[in-house]
Formats: sequence, structure tokens, C-alpha cells
Amino acid sequence: MYRFLLICVSFLPLSAQALEIVRGQFTQGGFMVGQVRATDTVSFDGEAVPVGRSGLFVVGFSRHQAQQVHIKVTTQGGDVTEKVVPIAKRSYDVQHIKGVQQKHVDPDPKQLAWIQSDSKKINAAREVFADLPYVKANFAWPVSDTISGVYGSSRTFNGQERSWHKGLDIAAPRGTPIVAPADGVVRLALPKSFFNGNMIVLDHGHQLYTYYAHLDRLDVRTGQVIMAGDVLGTVGATGRATGPHLHWGLYWRKIALDPKLLMTEGGNN
Repeated sequence: MYRFLLICVSFLPLSAQALEIVRGQFTQGGFMVGQVRATDTVSFDGEAVPVGRSGLFVVGFSRHQAQQVHIKVTTQGGDVTEKVVPIAKRSYDVQHIKGVQQKHVDPDPKQLAWIQSDSKKINAAREVFADLPYVKANFAWPVSDTISGVYGSSRTFNGQERSWHKGLDIAAPRGTPIVAPADGVVRLALPKSFFNGNMIVLDHGHQLYTYYAHLDRLDVRTGQVIMAGDVLGTVGATGRATGPHLHWGLYWRKIALDPKLLMTEGGNN
């Protein structure tokens, strides 16, 4: 069983110092939404992070993130504020999945080319930086049903070890509506991808994306502006799936985060 510890990090208001935490989960697979002055620059472990017109920025913590991260804020005048933020360590399950079609375990060269084509489209969708405020919103569950797979678990398919699980699986009857958990922009609505089946990438701003896979039906199109509660599509079993469920992912840039952590703050428990 995986475990995580929520670490509360509090900062003074911007009037007193350069960095304020808007929201965050300071654990492996978590994230942080921060607020600085719009003219400030921010770096996360030495890498530049874009700052929006309102001063918002986002960073994400990987599955095996180091247990301390460094955030540096530099003002237009050259003043520097540096914070060392502790990140809680987690342990992860191992999940054994049987009954997977063999093509989804050992794809042939033609299928590998299909996978590569899908990956290029997905990666391009996750490279867009949009200065949107939706990262501050409370998120709702896209489907309310049984969690059948958790973030971070190592996985075997038909006894063969494969990539770890980069999201949350929610089992639900085929045709169950999937709703947007918060406002966003559809960066990709991709039918018939090899592993993910019918899938959607929804941009909430600052390169924080939610991801929906194995849909039976797509009800949105690429570029569409979505409001919280809008129907994105319906639960299905397309792609690499042994039964109807929603694979719900959360990404910062190309780093997979734990979507369940969106639901443990702001009254969304």
C-alpha cells in the first residue's frame, strides 16, 4: 500500500516576502501553485519556471522526487529569495494485471510506429504554456465510482513487468458520463490511440494537465474551451484495458503526478 504525508508549508504574504503558496501537496507525485510578483523570475531546482501575468506559477514533484526541492525567486531589482521545501517520501504498490491482449504487451513493429505517432501528439499537447488561472480552482471527481488502480504502482501485464502506473483508474459502467473536474482547454482529443484508446488532454494552465483515457466516446474537440462539469465523453474500455474504466492522469509538463492529490484539499475530500 502506498502512503504519503501532507506537509504544510506556510509563507508570509507577498507584502512581507517574495513567495506565497496558493495551494500544494508536498509529497512525491504532488504539486505546488505559487504566487510571486509578475515581474519576478522563478526557478525550481535550477530550472526556469514561467510566471504568468498575475504572478502565478506551478511546479510538480515526480514519483521519486528528492526529499528537498529548491525554489528561487529573483525580483526585477535583483533581490533573491530562496526556499528549501521538504517533500514527503512515498511507497508504492505492485499491481498484477492479467487478460491483457498480447499486442498491448508485446507490440509488433507496425504497432510500435502507431505508439510513436500517438506519443508525438500527446507530448506536443503537453508542451503548450497557457497563462490560465484554473490551477487555483477546486477540482471535482470526473467520475464517482470504484478506484481500481492507483498512481505510482509498478505493473505487470500477463506476468511481464512494464511501465509504472501514471494515474488513477476509476472503474465504472460503460457509457458513464465523464465530466471536467475544473475549467480548461482541450489540447488534444485523440480517437483510437494504441494504448489509451479514445483520450483527452485538458489544460488547466501553467502546463498542469489532466488526462482521460479508454473512453467509449469523445464529446469534445481539440481547442475547445471547457467549463467545470461539462461532459468530456463516456467511460469505455478502448486501448489497453481489460474492462470499462477511466484512466485519470495529472501531468505537470511531461511529469506524471497523482490526480488523487487534487482531491485532498479545498473541500474535495
